[in-house]
Amino acid sequence: EKIQNHENENSIIITFEGKEKMQSSILLAQSDSLNYDCCALTIAPNLPKLESTNINEFIFVVDCSYSMEGISIKKASQCLDLFIHSLPPNSYYNIYRFGSSFTKLFDKSVEYNDQTAKQGIELANHLSANLGCTEIKKPLEDIFANKPLNGQQRQIFILTDGEVFDVECVLSLISSNSKENRCFTLGIGRGCDAGLVEGMALASGGMCDFVQEGDSISEKVIPQMLSSLQESLTSVEIHIQGESNNDFMVSPFPIPNVNPTGASIVFLR
Repeated sequence: EKIQNHENENSIIITFEGKEKMQSSILLAQSDSLNYDCCALTIAPNLPKLESTNINEFIFVVDCSYSMEGISIKKASQCLDLFIHSLPPNSYYNIYRFGSSFTKLFDKSVEYNDQTAKQGIELANHLSANLGCTEIKKPLEDIFANKPLNGQQRQIFILTDGEVFDVECVLSLISSNSKENRCFTLGIGRGCDAGLVEGMALASGGMCDFVQEGDSISEKVIPQMLSSLQESLTSVEIHIQGESNNDFMVSPFPIPNVNPTGASIVFLR
């Protein structure tokens, strides 16, 4: 929830672990002043992991702007190193570093093998916050300009402190390319923009998490990597028995892709 302070606007991040898995559920509200019935629908598929034989493409987009200086860039380095070590066989990958400008390790995604993995690990171990201010839109546009390999959905992992000026433009860009690209996000540091970090994941059917000082890196990285190996649920529709589709409104609409290991909330009126 945003703090109403225009001089120093920050996000409050509350993390918790439930005793049980999130379940699909519905919360009904009393009719409002206009006599509308409202409800919130939680979609939590909890599907079993299915082995995939697809050739996966993974893109890592790492914030190397000045604001990442210190512990944040060290955390990003550790996360990226573990991501690279965790890539599955028969996959392709690339790494983008961004700030005011962006660079990429390879001209295009390369096959993951001992040689290319070594190059990525070398980059991860020598990250520095030296690329100016935070402009995430440019590297994303470059990624989206090329079609994913073999027509499969591309998995994009974004590591950032989330301090950008064009949040709505970034979210719109990701949403409009969500059919072919799914974003997984890690918010680094206490000053990150939780709304942006969560919004990028929700807009594409991915998942988000936050990395603070003292957190276990493997507990943040491994769940995201495992989730990326399962395909999103797409073309989700809601039908109400006994009513026509014109009798209710849905938000967000169209319903975004649903992560099979996560949960999405849809509001109806």
